[in-house]
Amino acid sequence: MSAGLGLISQLSPLAQDVIKKATPGITPEALAIAGGSIVAISAIFNGLGRLFWAWTSDFIGRKGVFMTMFVTQAALYIYLPQVANVTLYTIAACYLLACYGGGFATMPAFAADSFGPANIGRIYGLMLTAWGCAGVAGPLVFSSPAIKPVALYVAAGLLIGGFVLAMSYKKPSKA
Repeated sequence: MSAGLGLISQLSPLAQDVIKKATPGITPEALAIAGGSIVAISAIFNGLGRLFWAWTSDFIGRKGVFMTMFVTQAALYIYLPQVANVTLYTIAACYLLACYGGGFATMPAFAADSFGPANIGRIYGLMLTAWGCAGVAGPLVFSSPAIKPVALYVAAGLLIGGFVLAMSYKKPSKA
C-alpha cells in the first residue's frame, strides 16, 4: 500500500520529469496538462485493476494474485527511474495503479478466505488501519525530492518483502 500511495502522491511530478526529458522546451502549462493527463489515465486503471485482479483471484487464488502483483510491481519500481519514454512511463504507471486498485479490492476476499466471513469486520478493520499508516508513510518517503529515485527502490524492496510474505503465507488452521 505504501508503494501505491507514494506513487499516487507523486505521479504527476514524476511524469513531468519524464515529459521534460522527452520534450525539451515544453511550456509549464503544457507540462502540467500532460502530467495531469497521465494521472487521469492511470486513475482509470486504478478502477479497472479492482475489477480485473478481484476477478483473476477467483481463478488463481488470492495468494497467487498478490504474489503476481508484488513481483511485477517490484520490477517496475526498479525500472521506473530509468524510463525516458512518456508512453512507457504511462503504461508502467497504469499497470502499477491497476495493481494498487487490485490489491485494495482483493484484500477483503483474502481476509474472508483466511479468517472466515464472521471475522471479516475485525480483520478488515485492522487491514484498513495498516492502510492508513501506509497512507502517511508512503507519500512522506516519495515527497522528498532528494531521494525520489531511492523512494522507488524502497517501494520495490517493500514489494519484494510482500512477495516473500505472500509466498510463505499459509491459511490459519481452525482451532
